[in-house]
Amino acid sequence: MGGHPARELYHYHFIPESLDNQFLDDGHSDIVGYINDGFLIYGYKGFGGIEMTNLDLDLCHGHKHDDLGYYYHATIEYPYTVGCYKGKIINNLQRPGNNQKPPPILKRKN
Repeated sequence: MGGHPARELYHYHFIPESLDNQFLDDGHSDIVGYINDGFLIYGYKGFGGIEMTNLDLDLCHGHKHDDLGYYYHATIEYPYTVGCYKGKIINNLQRPGNNQKPPPILKRKN
C-alpha cells in the first residue's frame, strides 16, 4: 500500500506504518530503508519524537545530524521520501566497496 511498480522496480511514495513502527531511545524513527545512493532513510519522526517537515530538511529531503552524518527522512509532505540523491547512485551491478563509508547504525530502543 502506498507504492507501485516502476518498470522492473517497486517503490513507495510514503512509508507504510508497518515499516515505521520502531523507534530509537529518544523517539527518533528507526531505519526504514536504504536509498540507491547508499544513505539511510528514517521514518517520519526526528529526535525527540517530533514529526519531520520539509522545513527541517534540505532539497533532497535529508539532513546531517551531529555524528550520525547525512541521512534522509520520510515526511507527509511532497516529495514524501527522497527529492534527489545526495550521494553517488549505486546501480544493481555495483557492490559496496566503491570508497563510500557504510551508513551509521543507531541504537534501537529496547
